Amino acid sequence: MKFIVGSKDPKVKELIGTAVLHHQNQVNPADLEAKGKPLVLLIDSDIVAYRCSATTDGRVYLLPDGSTTAYKKDAIARCEARGLDKEAIKQDFKPEPPESANLNVRKLLRTFKGIFSTPVKMEHYLTPKVVFRNDLESGYKQNRKNMRRPANLGSTKLYLQQEHGATVVEGYEADDLIGIRAVSLMKDDDIIPIIVTLDKDLDTIPGYHYNWTKGCLYYITDNEARLCLYKQMLTGDKVDNIPGLNKVGPKTADRIMKEFDGSDEYAMYNTVLAEYLNRTERIEGETEEEFISRVIKRLSTTARLLYILHEPGEVWVPPVQVTPETEEAKQ
Repeated sequence: MKFIVGSKDPKVKELIGTAVLHHQNQVNPADLEAKGKPLVLLIDSDIVAYRCSATTDGRVYLLPDGSTTAYKKDAIARCEARGLDKEAIKQDFKPEPPESANLNVRKLLRTFKGIFSTPVKMEHYLTPKVVFRNDLESGYKQNRKNMRRPANLGSTKLYLQQEHGATVVEGYEADDLIGIRAVSLMKDDDIIPIIVTLDKDLDTIPGYHYNWTKGCLYYITDNEARLCLYKQMLTGDKVDNIPGLNKVGPKTADRIMKEFDGSDEYAMYNTVLAEYLNRTERIEGETEEEFISRVIKRLSTTARLLYILHEPGEVWVPPVQVTPETEEAKQ
């Protein structure tokens, strides 16, 4: 089943494309509009800025004979066809002016508005240079340290701040600001927040989500969001340099957690902890108590790095077993 997402504007439809149903909780935008409540798009502007500036980076590949091509595969193919040394292929960049990236931003934001036929409010969130996770783990995102960033990335972020009111809060990543805002707005039954991102990490936040490359508007329940986090504790996050368990990818995590629906957090934590204990090598001379303490600390650090905040200043802590006594203590 396929359907076109968007407004009556054919240009907007062309930019968005055809959305393919791929999520079990996919929502038709018209059904969401039918609720008659204001819609607020919480936009992960880190990704918007990166993508819109990357397309203006003017990356080219230089062949030994002086010719150029925009794609590496083409460069290799040409070298093979012409008998040239493909190892001598060089990469170069000829960035377009910053306004080109800003134009991309405006076009993309127009597609977001075009998802719905009724007016929507857009809020933008960006990440500062220093965040609280740097204090938790010195290696956090250090795998990106030497990666080249698009030439127009800085100016695009500044444009989003100056022209679109993007919010930046020292110490908090855009993901956290979006998580905090989404959870806060969900308490207001008169407003519908929609998280706009391509980052799967934000699937740990319940509510409505929109992935614009897939053209998919979908809903994440509280239990699904919780289960997603515990699966991430097993796999870690290579993109952010957060280590998980050795040889545990998404499929293995799914298998380990297959009996859970996300409702019993205490049981999920103990299952994940058991995997950490079983898959962690012991240090020679280490006592059982020292080993368990080290593994729990490692798991807690991983969880705190992965956990997207629901409230300002929040710190993830291991769950406790729910009993009549603990329920009474909460009250």
